[in-house]
Amino acid sequence: MALTVAVVGGVAPVLVSDWLAPDPSSCPGSGCGGKAPQSAGCDADAVSLEPPRDNPVRLMVRYNERCDAVWAKVIRARAGDKVTIRVAGGDAESEVVNYGRDQYTRMTYAPGSFTATACAVPSTQSPRTWTKYCTEAEPRSPWR
Repeated sequence: MALTVAVVGGVAPVLVSDWLAPDPSSCPGSGCGGKAPQSAGCDADAVSLEPPRDNPVRLMVRYNERCDAVWAKVIRARAGDKVTIRVAGGDAESEVVNYGRDQYTRMTYAPGSFTATACAVPSTQSPRTWTKYCTEAEPRSPWR
């Protein structure tokens, strides 16, 4: 990360364009598969697709084009619920919520053209008012 300082007339403005740029990923392309998005540098500039209706646990698909990776995340889950992501013709990842309400999967490789399916599966350990919920995403999806 480069930081440039210029001294002009006793004032030292700092140019921070390099400082504000997202961290480079440590795993471009297929090397991101199976890695955590935060530690790999792929989470900060990722975009999300979150279906607004009938989404019982706020399931979303996260995508980082720079990393060629997708992963799934739930925000209102309970311990024992599961979140999964599968790229058609590619890999899949899943995680069980151990505590708290948020959980994300590890990343799966998503090359330029992909279809990813993310699902939230309720735990069978406690009564739930919803059933398995899934959503699909592709590069043309309305990412935010």
